Amino acid sequence: MPVQHQVSIEATDQAPPGAAPETAAVRLIFFLPPPWTAVLTGVTRTTATLTLAAAGEPATGEPAAGTALDAVDAALSRPELRGWIRG
Repeated sequence: MPVQHQVSIEATDQAPPGAAPETAAVRLIFFLPPPWTAVLTGVTRTTATLTLAAAGEPATGEPAAGTALDAVDAALSRPELRGWIRG
């Protein structure tokens, strides 16, 4: 089983009015590059928490947390996720 990486995203004052964290999470999942997958594990009014995993990532050894965060940062740089940052 791949190592899992937990990440949170949060709305900034640049997020569109009424921006829902659930919608931002779905968009983030859509924009993750292969082989990354993610599951939404929690939301608040302004945040979403996801668990990421990469197919083929070893279950032991040093987790690729930096690579996971790079994938999230790349997705968050998309115009569709304007106003959302990694929390």
